[in-house]
Amino acid sequence: MIYKRAVLLMFAALLTALATPASAQTTGASNTETSVADGKGNPNLWGPALTGERRPLYRLRKSDVIEIKFTFSPEFDQTVTVQPDGFIALRAVENMFAEGRTLTELDDAVAKAYQSALRDPEVTGCGGADSLLRAFIAREGCR
Repeated sequence: MIYKRAVLLMFAALLTALATPASAQTTGASNTETSVADGKGNPNLWGPALTGERRPLYRLRKSDVIEIKFTFSPEFDQTVTVQPDGFIALRAVENMFAEGRTLTELDDAVAKAYQSALRDPEVTGCGGADSLLRAFIAREGCR
């Protein structure tokens, strides 16, 4: 009889513990800090795991292969590799630092760099799933 009461009491305590939210769930809702991965957070404050950022944007690394395509100037389309120093060599403009940038940031930077060579350059894509997959396979294959 005492054994049944003890088991019942422990079961009730377990249900009560599961029903109350954890303190991290209740205080995390007011967290407005952004992640370092989106370029706005403080790298010394918190990492993405602590700020609630689950899927940060992909940042370019050394040896990533990037496909750059222009809408109205296909002769400037090119496939470049992020060099060991973090730069990419672009056709008709200066080399550009690409390591640590997201694909969107690289789109904007390439369009800005080509304003001296092209009239209203429109970059239709930097990277893409195919090039990122190749970069991932190349990086993982070297280990």
